[in-house]
Amino acid sequence: MGVLMGTPPRLRQGGARAARDAGERLAPRGRFDSRPTIFPIMIEPGRGDESIQMIETATSSPLPLGGVMDPRPTVAARLALLPLLLLLGCAGASPREVTTADGFRMLEVGGVAIAGQPSPDQLAELSRQGYRTVIDIRRPGEIDWDEARVVGEASMRYARVPITPQTIEVGVLDRLRTLLDDSPRPILFHCGSGNRAALVWGILEAGERPKEEILEIARRAGLKAGLEPMLESWIDRQESGAGRLR
Repeated sequence: MGVLMGTPPRLRQGGARAARDAGERLAPRGRFDSRPTIFPIMIEPGRGDESIQMIETATSSPLPLGGVMDPRPTVAARLALLPLLLLLGCAGASPREVTTADGFRMLEVGGVAIAGQPSPDQLAELSRQGYRTVIDIRRPGEIDWDEARVVGEASMRYARVPITPQTIEVGVLDRLRTLLDDSPRPILFHCGSGNRAALVWGILEAGERPKEEILEIARRAGLKAGLEPMLESWIDRQESGAGRLR
Protein backbone atom coordinates (compact mmCIF):
# COMPACT_ATOMS: atom_id res chain seq x y z
CA MET A 1 0.00 0.00 0.00
CA GLY A 2 1.36 3.42 -0.88
CA VAL A 3 1.83 6.26 1.59
CA LEU A 4 -1.19 8.55 1.73
CA MET A 5 -0.60 12.27 2.02
CA GLY A 6 -2.94 15.11 2.82
CA THR A 7 -6.70 14.64 3.07
CA PRO A 8 -7.83 11.09 3.86
CA PRO A 9 -9.40 9.27 0.90
CA ARG A 10 -13.14 9.06 0.58
CA LEU A 11 -14.44 6.04 2.43
CA ARG A 12 -17.14 3.82 1.03
CA GLN A 13 -20.57 4.58 2.41
CA GLY A 14 -20.84 1.73 4.94
CA GLY A 15 -17.37 2.21 6.42
CA ALA A 16 -17.69 5.98 6.51
CA ARG A 17 -20.96 5.91 8.39
CA ALA A 18 -19.67 3.42 10.94
CA ALA A 19 -16.49 5.42 11.44
CA ARG A 20 -18.42 8.64 11.95
CA ASP A 21 -20.72 6.94 14.45
CA ALA A 22 -17.67 5.75 16.38
CA GLY A 23 -16.26 9.26 16.56
CA GLU A 24 -13.67 8.93 13.78
CA ARG A 25 -13.91 12.60 12.91
CA LEU A 26 -10.83 14.32 14.23
CA ALA A 27 -11.36 15.81 17.68
CA PRO A 28 -10.48 19.49 18.06
CA ARG A 29 -6.84 19.70 19.06
CA GLY A 30 -4.51 22.25 20.52
CA ARG A 31 -2.00 23.98 18.27
CA PHE A 32 0.91 21.99 19.69
CA ASP A 33 -0.73 18.55 19.86
CA SER A 34 1.78 15.85 18.91
CA ARG A 35 -0.55 12.85 18.87
CA PRO A 36 -0.76 10.86 15.61
CA THR A 37 -3.64 11.33 13.21
CA ILE A 38 -5.16 7.96 12.23
CA PHE A 39 -7.28 7.43 9.15
CA PRO A 40 -9.26 4.16 8.67
CA ILE A 41 -8.93 2.90 5.10
CA MET A 42 -11.23 0.26 3.58
CA ILE A 43 -9.21 -1.98 1.24
CA GLU A 44 -11.14 -2.78 -1.95
CA PRO A 45 -11.92 -6.39 -2.96
CA GLY A 46 -8.96 -8.03 -4.65
CA ARG A 47 -6.45 -5.55 -3.21
CA GLY A 48 -5.34 -7.33 -0.09
CA ASP A 49 -6.64 -7.52 3.45
CA GLU A 50 -10.34 -6.63 3.74
CA SER A 51 -10.04 -5.37 7.30
CA ILE A 52 -9.73 -1.72 8.30
CA GLN A 53 -6.09 -0.67 8.00
CA MET A 54 -4.70 2.07 10.19
CA ILE A 55 -2.25 4.57 8.71
CA GLU A 56 -0.58 6.97 11.13
CA THR A 57 0.89 10.37 10.35
CA ALA A 58 2.53 12.05 13.35
CA THR A 59 3.57 15.68 13.73
CA SER A 60 6.81 16.79 15.38
CA SER A 61 5.19 19.58 17.40
CA PRO A 62 6.11 19.83 21.10
CA LEU A 63 3.70 19.30 23.96
CA PRO A 64 1.52 22.26 24.93
CA LEU A 65 3.17 24.82 27.19
CA GLY A 66 3.23 23.55 30.78
CA GLY A 67 3.30 19.93 29.59
CA VAL A 68 -0.43 19.40 30.14
CA MET A 69 -1.88 16.67 27.91
CA ASP A 70 -5.33 17.02 26.38
CA PRO A 71 -7.58 14.72 28.49
CA ARG A 72 -10.02 14.03 25.64
CA PRO A 73 -9.97 10.53 24.14
CA THR A 74 -7.61 10.20 21.19
CA VAL A 75 -8.88 9.17 17.78
CA ALA A 76 -6.99 5.89 18.24
CA ALA A 77 -8.90 5.20 21.46
CA ARG A 78 -12.20 5.88 19.75
CA LEU A 79 -11.35 3.65 16.79
CA ALA A 80 -10.38 0.85 19.16
CA LEU A 81 -14.05 0.74 20.17
CA LEU A 82 -15.27 0.57 16.55
CA PRO A 83 -15.85 -3.22 16.38
CA LEU A 84 -17.90 -3.12 19.58
CA LEU A 85 -19.95 -0.16 18.37
CA LEU A 86 -20.62 -1.86 15.05
CA LEU A 87 -21.77 -5.00 16.84
CA LEU A 88 -24.09 -3.03 19.11
CA GLY A 89 -25.38 -1.06 16.15
CA CYS A 90 -26.41 -4.20 14.25
CA ALA A 91 -28.03 -6.06 17.14
CA GLY A 92 -31.79 -5.60 17.01
CA ALA A 93 -31.43 -2.95 14.31
CA SER A 94 -34.63 -1.39 13.03
CA PRO A 95 -35.53 -2.08 9.37
CA ARG A 96 -35.54 0.72 6.83
CA GLU A 97 -36.82 0.69 3.28
CA VAL A 98 -34.30 1.61 0.58
CA THR A 99 -35.29 2.34 -3.01
CA THR A 100 -32.91 3.14 -5.85
CA ALA A 101 -33.58 5.88 -8.39
CA ASP A 102 -35.06 3.38 -10.85
CA GLY A 103 -37.37 1.81 -8.26
CA PHE A 104 -35.43 -1.23 -7.00
CA ARG A 105 -36.78 -1.81 -3.49
CA MET A 106 -34.95 -3.38 -0.54
CA LEU A 107 -35.52 -3.69 3.20
CA GLU A 108 -32.27 -3.12 5.05
CA VAL A 109 -31.82 -4.54 8.56
CA GLY A 110 -28.50 -4.12 10.34
CA GLY A 111 -26.53 -3.67 7.14
CA VAL A 112 -28.24 -6.53 5.28
CA ALA A 113 -30.64 -5.53 2.50
CA ILE A 114 -33.25 -8.20 1.68
CA ALA A 115 -34.53 -8.01 -1.87
CA GLY A 116 -35.53 -9.69 -5.11
CA GLN A 117 -33.40 -9.94 -8.24
CA PRO A 118 -31.60 -6.72 -9.26
CA SER A 119 -30.66 -5.95 -12.85
CA PRO A 120 -27.03 -5.39 -13.91
CA ASP A 121 -27.61 -1.61 -13.90
CA GLN A 122 -29.13 -1.80 -10.43
CA LEU A 123 -26.13 -3.76 -9.14
CA ALA A 124 -23.82 -1.06 -10.48
CA GLU A 125 -25.94 1.58 -8.75
CA LEU A 126 -25.80 -0.34 -5.45
CA SER A 127 -22.02 -0.40 -5.69
CA ARG A 128 -21.99 3.37 -6.17
CA GLN A 129 -24.18 3.66 -3.07
CA GLY A 130 -21.55 1.78 -1.04
CA TYR A 131 -22.75 -1.82 -1.04
CA ARG A 132 -19.80 -4.20 -0.73
CA THR A 133 -21.19 -7.76 -0.90
CA VAL A 134 -23.90 -9.60 -2.84
CA ILE A 135 -25.19 -12.94 -1.51
CA ASP A 136 -27.41 -14.73 -4.01
CA ILE A 137 -29.56 -17.71 -2.98
CA ARG A 138 -30.98 -18.41 -6.44
CA ARG A 139 -30.21 -21.68 -8.21
CA PRO A 140 -28.01 -21.72 -11.33
CA GLY A 141 -30.19 -21.24 -14.39
CA GLU A 142 -32.77 -19.01 -12.72
CA ILE A 143 -31.34 -16.04 -14.63
CA ASP A 144 -29.78 -15.93 -18.10
CA TRP A 145 -26.82 -13.63 -17.38
CA ASP A 146 -23.64 -13.88 -15.31
CA GLU A 147 -24.38 -12.08 -12.05
CA ALA A 148 -21.01 -13.01 -10.52
CA ARG A 149 -19.20 -11.24 -13.37
CA VAL A 150 -21.39 -8.12 -13.12
CA VAL A 151 -20.88 -7.93 -9.35
CA GLY A 152 -17.12 -8.34 -9.72
CA GLU A 153 -16.97 -5.61 -12.36
CA ALA A 154 -18.79 -3.36 -9.88
CA SER A 155 -16.01 -4.00 -7.30
CA MET A 156 -18.24 -5.97 -4.92
CA ARG A 157 -17.89 -9.46 -3.47
CA TYR A 158 -20.23 -12.17 -4.72
CA ALA A 159 -21.31 -15.44 -3.12
CA ARG A 160 -24.00 -17.90 -4.18
CA VAL A 161 -25.66 -20.41 -1.85
CA PRO A 162 -28.53 -22.00 -3.82
CA ILE A 163 -31.51 -22.66 -1.59
CA THR A 164 -35.21 -23.42 -1.95
CA PRO A 165 -37.89 -23.99 0.71
CA GLN A 166 -37.48 -27.72 0.04
CA THR A 167 -33.70 -27.73 0.54
CA ILE A 168 -33.43 -25.64 3.70
CA GLU A 169 -31.44 -27.52 6.33
CA VAL A 170 -29.12 -26.67 9.20
CA GLY A 171 -25.86 -27.07 7.27
CA VAL A 172 -26.91 -24.63 4.54
CA LEU A 173 -28.22 -22.17 7.10
CA ASP A 174 -24.95 -22.32 9.04
CA ARG A 175 -23.05 -21.53 5.85
CA LEU A 176 -25.30 -18.57 5.15
CA ARG A 177 -24.91 -17.31 8.71
CA THR A 178 -21.13 -17.43 8.36
CA LEU A 179 -21.28 -15.53 5.08
CA LEU A 180 -23.54 -12.86 6.53
CA ASP A 181 -21.41 -12.51 9.65
CA ASP A 182 -18.05 -12.39 7.87
CA SER A 183 -18.76 -10.45 4.67
CA PRO A 184 -18.16 -6.70 4.38
CA ARG A 185 -21.35 -4.67 4.79
CA PRO A 186 -23.66 -3.33 3.50
CA ILE A 187 -24.77 -6.65 1.99
CA LEU A 188 -27.42 -7.28 -0.67
CA PHE A 189 -29.09 -10.60 0.24
CA HIS A 190 -31.43 -11.63 -2.54
CA CYS A 191 -33.43 -14.31 -4.32
CA GLY A 192 -35.83 -13.81 -7.24
CA SER A 193 -38.68 -11.93 -5.58
CA GLY A 194 -37.57 -11.43 -1.97
CA ASN A 195 -39.81 -14.28 -0.76
CA ARG A 196 -37.06 -16.88 -0.15
CA ALA A 197 -34.56 -14.30 1.08
CA ALA A 198 -37.07 -13.01 3.64
CA LEU A 199 -37.79 -16.59 4.76
CA VAL A 200 -34.10 -17.41 5.25
CA TRP A 201 -33.39 -14.09 6.98
CA GLY A 202 -36.27 -14.78 9.39
CA ILE A 203 -34.99 -18.29 10.19
CA LEU A 204 -31.50 -16.96 10.92
CA GLU A 205 -32.98 -14.22 13.12
CA ALA A 206 -34.92 -16.70 15.28
CA GLY A 207 -33.95 -16.31 18.91
CA GLU A 208 -32.60 -12.79 18.32
CA ARG A 209 -35.98 -11.03 18.15
CA PRO A 210 -39.55 -11.80 19.25
CA LYS A 211 -41.43 -14.08 16.87
CA GLU A 212 -44.02 -11.48 15.83
CA GLU A 213 -41.32 -8.90 15.10
CA ILE A 214 -39.47 -11.37 12.85
CA LEU A 215 -42.68 -12.19 10.98
CA GLU A 216 -43.58 -8.54 10.50
CA ILE A 217 -40.12 -7.63 9.15
CA ALA A 218 -40.09 -10.69 6.89
CA ARG A 219 -43.49 -9.73 5.44
CA ARG A 220 -42.23 -6.22 4.72
CA ALA A 221 -39.17 -7.72 3.03
CA GLY A 222 -41.27 -9.84 0.67
CA LEU A 223 -42.33 -12.99 2.54
CA LYS A 224 -45.52 -14.39 0.99
CA ALA A 225 -48.34 -16.12 2.85
CA GLY A 226 -47.38 -19.50 1.42
CA LEU A 227 -44.02 -19.57 3.22
CA GLU A 228 -45.12 -17.93 6.46
CA PRO A 229 -46.10 -21.23 8.17
CA MET A 230 -42.62 -22.59 7.38
CA LEU A 231 -40.98 -19.58 8.99
CA GLU A 232 -43.20 -19.89 12.05
CA SER A 233 -42.27 -23.57 12.35
CA TRP A 234 -38.54 -22.82 12.22
CA ILE A 235 -38.89 -20.04 14.79
CA ASP A 236 -40.81 -22.36 17.12
CA ARG A 237 -38.13 -25.03 16.75
CA GLN A 238 -35.41 -22.52 17.57
CA GLU A 239 -37.24 -21.19 20.61
CA SER A 240 -37.88 -24.69 21.91
CA GLY A 241 -34.24 -25.72 21.44
CA ALA A 242 -35.01 -28.29 18.73
CA GLY A 243 -32.98 -27.91 15.55
CA ARG A 244 -30.94 -25.08 17.07
CA LEU A 245 -28.61 -23.41 14.57
CA ARG A 246 -26.02 -22.09 16.99
